[in-house]
Amino acid sequence: MNLNPFSFLKKTSKGFIGLLLRENDGVIMYLESDSDSSNLVKIDSEKFTLTNRWDHLADDVDDALYKLEVRTKKTFDDIIFFVYSHLVEPETHELKKQHLSSIKNLVKSMELKPMGFIEVHEAYLKYLFDKDHQGLTALLIESDRTNLTVFIYQSGKLIAQVSTMRKKSFLHDLNETLASIKESHVLPSRIVMLPSTDHQEGADLVEHTWDDRLFNHQPSITLATEDNMINGLIYAFATQMQTVPMDRPTQRQENKSELEGSEDGDLDEELALDQSTNIPEARSAPTSTISERMGFEIGGVDREDSEEVSRSELLKPAFRNPVESLVRSALLKFSEISTHLSKLKVFRSRRLFIHSSIIIGILLILIGAFLMELNLHTAVITMTLPSQKLEISKSFDATAVDILVATETAKFDTRVAATGIKNIGQPAKGTVTIYNSSLSQGKNFSKGTVINGPGNLSFTLDADVKIASASGDAADIVSSTVKSAVTASVIGPESNLASGTKFSVADESGSSVIAKNDGSFTGGTKTQIQVVSDKDIAKSEEQIKEKARQFAKDKVAKSLTSDALLLSSLTGIEIQSKNADKAVGTEAESVTVKAEVVVTYSYVSKEKLKLSLIKVLLPKVQKGLVVESKNLSYKILSVTNKNGVTQLLIKATVRAVPPDGEKEMISSMVGKTTSALQELAKDRYHAQSVEFVVEHPIALFKNILPPFSNNIKLRLLYP
Repeated sequence: MNLNPFSFLKKTSKGFIGLLLRENDGVIMYLESDSDSSNLVKIDSEKFTLTNRWDHLADDVDDALYKLEVRTKKTFDDIIFFVYSHLVEPETHELKKQHLSSIKNLVKSMELKPMGFIEVHEAYLKYLFDKDHQGLTALLIESDRTNLTVFIYQSGKLIAQVSTMRKKSFLHDLNETLASIKESHVLPSRIVMLPSTDHQEGADLVEHTWDDRLFNHQPSITLATEDNMINGLIYAFATQMQTVPMDRPTQRQENKSELEGSEDGDLDEELALDQSTNIPEARSAPTSTISERMGFEIGGVDREDSEEVSRSELLKPAFRNPVESLVRSALLKFSEISTHLSKLKVFRSRRLFIHSSIIIGILLILIGAFLMELNLHTAVITMTLPSQKLEISKSFDATAVDILVATETAKFDTRVAATGIKNIGQPAKGTVTIYNSSLSQGKNFSKGTVINGPGNLSFTLDADVKIASASGDAADIVSSTVKSAVTASVIGPESNLASGTKFSVADESGSSVIAKNDGSFTGGTKTQIQVVSDKDIAKSEEQIKEKARQFAKDKVAKSLTSDALLLSSLTGIEIQSKNADKAVGTEAESVTVKAEVVVTYSYVSKEKLKLSLIKVLLPKVQKGLVVESKNLSYKILSVTNKNGVTQLLIKATVRAVPPDGEKEMISSMVGKTTSALQELAKDRYHAQSVEFVVEHPIALFKNILPPFSNNIKLRLLYP
């Protein structure tokens, strides 16, 4: 005999086609639900590319559907469409005529039963609302091949919607669109972007630096994944299936024979595609009914035999109440166990079977209740507690904060360009005739004696010269002469003097001794070359010291423990030895210098530093409050070293709070009623205010906190 009284709970499943359409591609999905639409899951999917946008839509979808049917070994009749908003008229919320025509042809040629259409952005918004339990405040972006749509949502309400044709790059078009919106609306500081066929657009959005005229500060970016978007579409579809009856016959079904009697009945009857709606606070639905807009309706709801389905009614939860689901799951499990037990010989006795079934049923109910408390009973508590904010600026010497000193030896090298300039060349040479007009004495000039020419040019005698005194008398003086080779004192062509140039000789005053060249001076040349200079060596030393400082910041700092704070301003650099591959004055394009450096660095313990600061702050703390190091922040304003004494000027800020920690507070709240929570917060924690939100499937338990501490989230605020 059949002892299982729960056989009526067995489920039957129903399959649907979900079709996501964009301008250039799409995704076709096999969706399956149980007979009463309490659950809807994606079994399989197939992505496809449109061969010529929507011109061959029916053929492209037919190919993708065929692959899906081969894999799942199932055939489908019912189809729900998911579309981007630029395919929909924003005023009437109907599909644009050109797209509606393509979908009509698809439905007719593939003999499918359309159930409606859902706008992608509204489905995703519904999904976020039911997941996060709060309305979205953000810019929502839909990017398709030739269209860009931007929505502004404030607390779930649609404030503005702008669609524009793509002109240039994604970021260029987006900035233009946001600039036009900015003229009449304040832009939220969060951007959510739905998946685009061009993945680079999302990467560009994340890396983009925004104009300060658009946003007060850089907005946060959220890139919705395709999986999450599709989950949102399925969720929205499940919500409408749950809300709208699926099995009740409609006037349209009753008149089906009349439509079939006309050769063009499918096209004459306006194809209907209803759309999903947004979260409850969003814009109101159009006043026209589903059938008026598109010609058929989700679940067979017709204006002629039912009241108009409002937007809020379409937003009922997609799935059953959690308690109902738990009870149903427990009964289903009980049904399975009962079926198996009834087949065992030991349970052939009806009395024993009934008693065992009751015990098992009670156990399952207890397990269900436990799971409900564990997973569905949650609370968020916000308490404003008394606190005291303290600030100090104080100098500490090395002993007060225990500054530690260590050394590290390292080798560095650097290469710098040679910047020195050196002149090389030959001095001019020639022969001069020296004239002595003195009647009284001759002259002797040693080698190297300087003779001066025009323009401060000087030359030296190449050999010793002896010249006799002049002959004749004062009325007729005949100067004595002697020739001597001379060399210019400096190199360069400027000493190449022409013949007939006169020169003065050394220290001879007056005009008794002069010199003159009978032939031109030649051979003077000069060329500039690049050489290593003292400045180049000094520059290389500075670069080596900078490398040593960076070494102290990077490698030395990383070698310290997490508790150590490096005092960079006290880092000392001493070059022990150095070697340059080229000497100063050597012709070269660059010079490489290697050096061994001793790095002396100083550091302090962060915890000891905090303890020193807390000791200074403690006398200022109000009674009943404590100062913890985790609440202390500080900044070292300056580090000085005078006469061997190191001083640290530190600015510290701390908030003194009640002594109980967050974990202890939560433990004291577990299982308490909300009224007891308020008393506890006031009497024990001296809370200035307390707010709470308790979630439980059963309204009776919404004034009791969860029995599990992990289900309580505590937010502490300090004025």
